[in-house]
Amino acid sequence: MIFLYRVINNLKKLFIFKQLSQVIATSMIFLCQDLKHVSRIA
Repeated sequence: MIFLYRVINNLKKLFIFKQLSQVIATSMIFLCQDLKHVSRIA
């Protein structure tokens, strides 16, 4: 039973980590687009 709990806990951590990395990746893409836009104006 404890083993099952640990597995579920690890899966939750993995899921959260995947979500976080996706969010970071999208933010980086948006940031790059913004920088290109700004450099075009300048």
